[in-house]
Amino acid sequence: CIAQNKAFSSGKNIFFVRQDLTELNFGSQFDLIVCTMDTLNHLPDAESFSCAVRKISVHLNPGGLFVFDLNTPYKHEKILGNQTIIKESEDAFCVWENAYDPETGSVLMEINLFCGDDETGYERETAEQTERLIDRKELTEALSAAGLTVLMETDGYTSAPVGEQTQRISYAVRKTQHAAESLR
Repeated sequence: CIAQNKAFSSGKNIFFVRQDLTELNFGSQFDLIVCTMDTLNHLPDAESFSCAVRKISVHLNPGGLFVFDLNTPYKHEKILGNQTIIKESEDAFCVWENAYDPETGSVLMEINLFCGDDETGYERETAEQTERLIDRKELTEALSAAGLTVLMETDGYTSAPVGEQTQRISYAVRKTQHAAESLR
């Protein structure tokens, strides 16, 4: 809502949508679809990931690009891991607790946000979410089934190559002409 209001106020015509990734229905196709901030890591299983990638591909024009990112095993284990992160500002206090599962590589996150002040009091909001690790095999199979070919993988939002301590891999993939015909 905030982004949409800012776009409207500045006179920009930007198409915003909020939908379940596994049920995307834009009603049109695009030359570029972008999905960032490890959104795809939040899908609950391989089937939902594959379904979301296929739905995205359906909404790409032939030759269209899909740019997205995924968090890495390194980030899940070493950065998020079993960490507690505390952030504080004048009107908010956040406690973010992570529980790492070494068998699946997933991280369960519990985020507690306290907003308010000493005069009016504080309200607590709690959210739980899981970031699931998407391994190379799952990624390759889902992209292939959706007719998407990897053009580039980079370390985060840079042009640097992926390394052992890469926390997020950014991908640029292209929809093939053959996929455009078979997905219809």
